[in-house]
Amino acid sequence: MIHIDESACNLCEACVEVCPMGVLDTTRGYLHLDETRCISCHICVIHCPQKALSIARR
Repeated sequence: MIHIDESACNLCEACVEVCPMGVLDTTRGYLHLDETRCISCHICVIHCPQKALSIARR
C-alpha cells in the first residue's frame, strides 16, 4: 500500500495526474487515497517530486 507523508506533500497533483486508476484526489484540502481501488502499481510514488509518497511495508 501507499504511505502519504502529509508534511512533505504540497498538493501539486503530479500523482493525481499519473494514477491510472484515479484513486488519488486533493478535493478535501489534503491528498487522499482510495485504498479499496488502488492496484499498488506505485506510479504515483515514482512521479512525486516531493517524495511525499512511499511504499508502506506491512
